[in-house]
Amino acid sequence: MLNNVKLGLSGLYGKTGEGFTPELIGDLTSALSTWAGYGSAFALATDAGKTAPVYKAACLASFMACGIETQDLGITTQGTLQNYIIKEKLKGGVMISSRHKSDEHSALLFFNERGMKMTPNEAEAVLDIYHYRSFAFVSWDKLGKIKEIKNQEELYARKMITALGDMKVFKNRKFKVGIACGKKPMAKFLNEVLTQLGCKIYSFQYKDFKTTQTFIRKNALDICFFIASDTAISGIYGKQVCLEAKDIMPLVISLLPKQEKNTIIKNYIDTKAVDDAAAKKNLQVVSVKTGQEFVADALINEDAVLGGEGGEIMFAAFFAGYDAAATVIYILNALAKAKVSIDTAVKPLTKYAVMTVDLGLPAEQVYTTMNSIRLALENKKEKFTEPDGILIQVKKDLLSIRTSNSENAVRITAVAKDKKTAAAMVKKALSYVDKKGGK
Repeated sequence: MLNNVKLGLSGLYGKTGEGFTPELIGDLTSALSTWAGYGSAFALATDAGKTAPVYKAACLASFMACGIETQDLGITTQGTLQNYIIKEKLKGGVMISSRHKSDEHSALLFFNERGMKMTPNEAEAVLDIYHYRSFAFVSWDKLGKIKEIKNQEELYARKMITALGDMKVFKNRKFKVGIACGKKPMAKFLNEVLTQLGCKIYSFQYKDFKTTQTFIRKNALDICFFIASDTAISGIYGKQVCLEAKDIMPLVISLLPKQEKNTIIKNYIDTKAVDDAAAKKNLQVVSVKTGQEFVADALINEDAVLGGEGGEIMFAAFFAGYDAAATVIYILNALAKAKVSIDTAVKPLTKYAVMTVDLGLPAEQVYTTMNSIRLALENKKEKFTEPDGILIQVKKDLLSIRTSNSENAVRITAVAKDKKTAAAMVKKALSYVDKKGGK
């Protein structure tokens, strides 16, 4: 059953009808419930995906069967769920999402009492219960209750705005903002919050940069955001500039005001543009493994101001979790206070090329392929380290070969000064797979 899904520390990912089934969702939720213990309370939320009601029913049944109280937030954003867990001091929460690819791609995400992705120790304990199938079901008179919880988005928005302090400058700027967002709850949330902050919102379907530029000129917009999921910004566009996901974190760092906290968290494969932006602000950079749970843990332990990977950013001022809405609001607020446009703000940023190739494999071949690549590198006497998969560093160029957290795949990522160099690095990595890995 697990060949067509990815089950790991960060959650369960897969396709509906291809391993990602109500039965599997029910078993995992039963494992989570057993780990938490009878009488614990969990929050549950979904996005507006077509498959969400199916998997929600499986979650509710398992929570009830194990004597867990479910506080059902209905259809909402992931950030709202995480904030609610913290506010109500619950044992944790579950998010059912169709992810950003399509309705057929689904995800089941577990969060702990801190509103964060579960720690490795917590996740491994739940997975042990799942694999041994030692579920603690209760008798009929101890079944869990379900409570419907409504209108939490407004409370979360208020907390977010309060954390940023005086918003007078923001409101006076009266931004005209384009939003392309396929996630209906997130699109609604952003529209309502930004409207409160004096913005005028223009919704659009992202196609390409040229089309977006035409849309910006036609409506005299200040900025456009392409949001792929509740957690990630895939692109930011101005009248002349086009920022990809890899450029978002350097931008946010460059807009940081002076403050007491002087540390940021990134993962090992973020571009050197992050380090460059941090150096200009005299900030310390701490690198960790890829994954929200690792970034969040470091954010707290290092008392950092922010952390992230690519277009996913978390702010200590909000909570230790990625939220695209928080990133949008933070960027707009910073632009307003700095009295600059997005086109001007990006000028100091350094640029690096990034190329990523995913090698989709049967589950049983993922780790054997990684081992074969490792052996091939050793035979070639290539220098590499393994803080997060395989890393090969040559000056400011970086090659990463690691297993995906959300798919049964080996992910090859090259970060280099230009596209030609990045392509050559990926080609070299693929040659090891072809010759030694036995794809």
